[in-house]
Amino acid sequence: MDELRITKHQPGNQSRKLITLFQRWTFAGKTRLSPPAIGALEAGSASLAVQVTVSAEPSTATLEQPITLTATVAQTGSSVPTGSINFVNASVSLGQASLDNEGTATLVVSSLPVGSYKVIADYSGDSNYPASESGYVSVEVLSATQTNLVVSSNPVTVGEALTLSATVEEDGGAIPVGTVNFLSGSTLLGTETLTRLELPHCPPHLWQPVFRA
Repeated sequence: MDELRITKHQPGNQSRKLITLFQRWTFAGKTRLSPPAIGALEAGSASLAVQVTVSAEPSTATLEQPITLTATVAQTGSSVPTGSINFVNASVSLGQASLDNEGTATLVVSSLPVGSYKVIADYSGDSNYPASESGYVSVEVLSATQTNLVVSSNPVTVGEALTLSATVEEDGGAIPVGTVNFLSGSTLLGTETLTRLELPHCPPHLWQPVFRA
C-alpha cells in the first residue's frame, strides 16, 4: 500500500492542510507498491499500440488503369502483426488482402468508376495488435481521352488565315471541360474553351460526346 501526501496552501492563511491518500495498483493479480512505468505491460494482459498506414500507386489514374493499394501495420512488439486489411471508400469495401510476414497487405484494383475516392485501410487486428484503421489516401480516376487536331488548310500562304480545331473524345461517362492550348513547339499560339459538338448522324450505340475548341 502506497501513501501519497498532498499539501494545500490557502492564500492569506499560514495554516497548511495535509491530505493523505492511499492507493493500491493491481496488475494481472499481482499487487505492486508503486504504479508501473508508462508503457509497461503484464504478459497477456493488454495489446500493443497499432499504427496503420495506406498508400496508392498511382494516386491519379485513367479509367481501367490498375491502382495498387498498400497498407502496412507497424510492428511495435516482438511479434509481426497478422490478420487482414479491408480497403474501404465511404463505407464501401474495395477488397481485402492478408498481411504478409512483414505486416503489409496489397490490393490491385482496376474497376473503379470515374471519380474521386478517399481510401482507408481497416485492420482486423490479432491477439497482440488491436483492430484499427488508417487515415485516408486520395485517389482520382479520370476518363480516358483522345485529342485530335484538324487544320483548315495545309499548306497555307503567308498572310492566309488558318483555323485550328481540336476535338476531345472521352470514354468514361464524364463530360470533358476546360481549355485546349494550341502550340507550335513550345510557343503558345492560343487557348480556347471546349464546347460540345453534337453528332446526331451517329448511331446511338456508337455515339460518343465530342468537344471542340
